[in-house]
Amino acid sequence: MRLLRCHEQLSDIQNSVVSIGNFDGVHLGHQRLIQQTKSIAERHKAQAVIFTFDPSPSEILRADTAPHALTTMSLRAQLIEREGIDTIVAYPTDSTFLAMAPEVFFEEIILKQLRALALVEGPNFCFGNRRAGNIDTLETLTRPCNVELHVVEPYLHDNQVISSSWIRQRLHAGEIQQANFGLNRPYGLQGVVCRGSERGRSIGFPTANLSQVETLVPADGVYIASAKVEKDVFPAAVNIGPNPTFQEYQQKIEAHLVGFEGNLYNLPLFLELHERLRDTRSFENPDALVRQLEADVAAVNRWFENPAL
Repeated sequence: MRLLRCHEQLSDIQNSVVSIGNFDGVHLGHQRLIQQTKSIAERHKAQAVIFTFDPSPSEILRADTAPHALTTMSLRAQLIEREGIDTIVAYPTDSTFLAMAPEVFFEEIILKQLRALALVEGPNFCFGNRRAGNIDTLETLTRPCNVELHVVEPYLHDNQVISSSWIRQRLHAGEIQQANFGLNRPYGLQGVVCRGSERGRSIGFPTANLSQVETLVPADGVYIASAKVEKDVFPAAVNIGPNPTFQEYQQKIEAHLVGFEGNLYNLPLFLELHERLRDTRSFENPDALVRQLEADVAAVNRWFENPAL
């Protein structure tokens, strides 16, 4: 897989079939677009190209209110590669690029830089300055250039469109299993282990405190998770939120790795969330908290004996 990040690298692209979008999360709807792109590229004996943006347009146009990302660019590229794509463009996005009129974007990017034979998009695709271009615009532009336009219907679940916004809503509500269904994989949090108060160690449940998380953090609560440390994977109970039992009210992400012994400080840690066990709450005393933590770990172990998505 090639991840192209600058204009000059695009000169390597010849005769492509392209799908353009943020692809944040690489959810079931994105996967449907990717599979269609691959299939059409094979028919044309062309490169299958996924064209995305780094940073996302919303981070530039509305930095204060832009939604939290579901994936870092590196994870997004890995997930797209997993779907069998050979070329990913993470186009360097700035205000000049976003000010392009739809017709200029089509001419300069789609035709000249991507050399597209076909485009694969969803029915709500918009492009160009102020999202002025849509599928009808694309149809008008592609026809005289003999560029195919394929419109792929969205993925529906319970009559709702699976989208990045839908995934975010599920995560904000703590509905991790619904989010995982839409993603077709467990939702992940990636960061670096930092030093915490070490209260967990003092009561027999040491935790790894995750910092430098760049993506959306789900609703507060205790989750069943897989914790990936370098090449090893451990069952984990993950607390997202405050620790009111000890009057600590800032949001934290703390993972107790079942069966792990050692030092994780400053190591990268990836948590895949499988199921939400319970709310975060205050306990009368540390002994009551320990009893609940024992029950949480038992639930984690039971889950891993018969895992689901």
